[in-house]
Amino acid sequence: MQLVCALSGEVPQEPVVSAKSGAVFEKRIIEKYLAENGQDPTSGETLSEDELIPLKGAAAKAVAPRPPNGTNLPALLKLFQNEWDATVLETYTLQQKLDRVRQELAHALYQQDAATRVIARLVKERDEARNAIATLAPGAAAAVAAAAPAAAAATNGSGGSGPSAMDTSGDVAGAGAAASGETPGEEGEGITEAILGLLQATSARLSKGRKKRPKPADWCNADVVKGYGVVSSHPGIHSASSPGIRALDLHVGGDLALTGGVDKKVCVFSRSAKKTQCTLKGHTKAVNDVCFHPAGEDLAVTCSDDKTVRLYSFEGKGECKHTIKTHSGAVTGVSFHATGQYIASSSADKTVGFSNLRNGKMVTQLSDPSHEFAYTCLHFHPDGLILAAGCERDVVRIWDVRSAANVANFEGHNGAVTSVCFSENGYYLATAADGDETVKLWDLRKLTNFKTLEVAGTPNSVAFDSTGAHLAVASSQLQVFNAKTWECFLALNEHSAPVTRAKFGPSAAFLASVSLDRSLKFYGTP
Repeated sequence: MQLVCALSGEVPQEPVVSAKSGAVFEKRIIEKYLAENGQDPTSGETLSEDELIPLKGAAAKAVAPRPPNGTNLPALLKLFQNEWDATVLETYTLQQKLDRVRQELAHALYQQDAATRVIARLVKERDEARNAIATLAPGAAAAVAAAAPAAAAATNGSGGSGPSAMDTSGDVAGAGAAASGETPGEEGEGITEAILGLLQATSARLSKGRKKRPKPADWCNADVVKGYGVVSSHPGIHSASSPGIRALDLHVGGDLALTGGVDKKVCVFSRSAKKTQCTLKGHTKAVNDVCFHPAGEDLAVTCSDDKTVRLYSFEGKGECKHTIKTHSGAVTGVSFHATGQYIASSSADKTVGFSNLRNGKMVTQLSDPSHEFAYTCLHFHPDGLILAAGCERDVVRIWDVRSAANVANFEGHNGAVTSVCFSENGYYLATAADGDETVKLWDLRKLTNFKTLEVAGTPNSVAFDSTGAHLAVASSQLQVFNAKTWECFLALNEHSAPVTRAKFGPSAAFLASVSLDRSLKFYGTP
């Protein structure tokens, strides 16, 4: 005889008997009923869970009766077939998942291996670059220390007792050439010992003096600069037929501005006279960059899409003294070395030129066979032993001039690098690029991007002031950032077209900017 639950009418899995009525119940069902009603469902008497008697040997854990479709042979065969089909489908699905998991695992292992290799290579390159940059100052000091006894011996041997070469000219290894009025370096001979000595001695002198040099007494801080507005605007400097000014530099004396335009002309503009002092002609295509001599000589260097670098004297009506034609592509940037004797030029021919200013000859070209992209801009480090060159593919390459080696690469922009500029202390490098609306700051001591500034539009140029305390960014407007907090404290929107270049005057006493609207503007305290 089979026990049946008095409530459900089914065979109970855990049968219990009511001590009041003797009826059989499923334990879980009667417990729920008692929780709600508290009485025996058959007799109506008060009943608690303690009064339920389990039947241990009865139908405990009874198997549910077979369904009607499993009571004959054909139905059982169909049931087995369905279960077999379900098992096959499940097995196939599991096999697919297993194959997919295996592929994902293999891909993950490959990525992990590739990432490990890349990290190892980057760590190696980082360590090499750190060592190279770390040895710049020590290397210069060593060169001075090694050359000083020789210079002293030469002086003593001639019967003199004058000061050392470092004290007189800052030139140790190249003292003989400097004394004769010549600059070491003939075309294509590379970085000779004489040139190397001159570069290292200059670096040692500048880096030593920089640490002790205070800000000028008339230097304008952020509180002053934030009050700057337009004090003069000069729209008619360059031709209207080929509108646009691409390049700008300011003379160390503060009165002259040098501009280069799409109209192939270079203009020397007097800020005090408010007129063009002279126009430097010779380029046959748009001018890309211009640069005054850092020591204030009446010399200017320009470069153009016509593949040439030109050295002008702007005294009088202006005269082209040398034309350097060693590049095979458009020349995109020029920068004076701290000695004032050499210039560097970047080109679309994927090389960086290092030329002698005095004789107009290329000394050497920095190139890398593995480098596939044109150079778009460059800037010498304040000490002159390294330079930064921007590329058309989001990379800034750091070159050691002494060894002609690429010692570091900075990546992170989203387009062609448009401008690079070292800070005055030599620790930081600011870079801008086409395709993103940011300016990146790099720490040369750690070789890392420590700050990214959001700017208004695509940045065309970046420029620190002479103390490195302010950073000017030219984009759709002119912005000035504090080089400590990296916050923008001045935004000027005075041009009717994108601002292409911006520069600080001496002691940050004024700002200048040029634009594709053909105008040169000066900003200062009204």
